[in-house]
Amino acid sequence: MFRSIDVPSRIACSIALLALAWLGPFGTAAAWGQNGYGATRYAAIALNDCTGAYGFTYNHTDRAEAEWAAIRRAGRNSRIILSTTARYFAFARAPLGGWGTGVGDTASEARQQALANARKHSLLPSIRFCEYNGPRH
Repeated sequence: MFRSIDVPSRIACSIALLALAWLGPFGTAAAWGQNGYGATRYAAIALNDCTGAYGFTYNHTDRAEAEWAAIRRAGRNSRIILSTTARYFAFARAPLGGWGTGVGDTASEARQQALANARKHSLLPSIRFCEYNGPRH
């Protein structure tokens, strides 16, 4: 049996339907994952303390896969220094060996955080990379 609803309830239902239509196939904002799209994406940075080499990877659907790929790029005896699902991640390095990582919803946030973390350990750090952790269109 059809039941009539008052005008404020109709407006609320209309707003809810518009919101669902705007979100598209993902259904709700919570289903988007932490970094803003369907599946959660993992990024990782590995650092080799002996050689100074580093490796990074992004856009993996599995954390272990992302970490393993970063370690392969950094070389033997490297270690994971960042594993994240953030939209952007960055790595800063200083001339005397200090380093820092950063994450954020924007590239600027990630860079600033990486530089601030590197300054805790050394002077004059610079950004080595800042990447978007998501699908490329």
